[in-house]
Amino acid sequence: MDEGKYIIVPRTSGCSFGRPYGSEDEPIQVYREARGTGEKMREFSALVQLAINDIFSFSMIKQQMNMESVRDLEYEGFNSFYLKATDNEMSELEFNKEVIEKCGQVGNRHLNLRGFNEFCHIFAEREGEKALL
Repeated sequence: MDEGKYIIVPRTSGCSFGRPYGSEDEPIQVYREARGTGEKMREFSALVQLAINDIFSFSMIKQQMNMESVRDLEYEGFNSFYLKATDNEMSELEFNKEVIEKCGQVGNRHLNLRGFNEFCHIFAEREGEKALL
């Protein structure tokens, strides 16, 4: 390989994690539950939060392949994620109105990890928790 900057993109065989044989099939908890009350909080469970962080990071890697030195998610990177997650494309106008105005940095037209988390909360509230899984 020549000297330079390279981005390492993880790939998978498509195999999914399986539960141990004989274990009970438990649903994934999207939101944390308050101790003692069992009431759901507006905070993602640790497993879901890790997945959201990974999705954001992967979207950033894909975006950085096309641009240099970008720290926040822009339309192209977000739309790539959204298309895979929903099988629908979001226009740049919709992105600015529905995502940036509600969750992002309006002046910069970027979405940081905090804004991406907020979008995921809004998406789960609108489409139902199972839409995140």
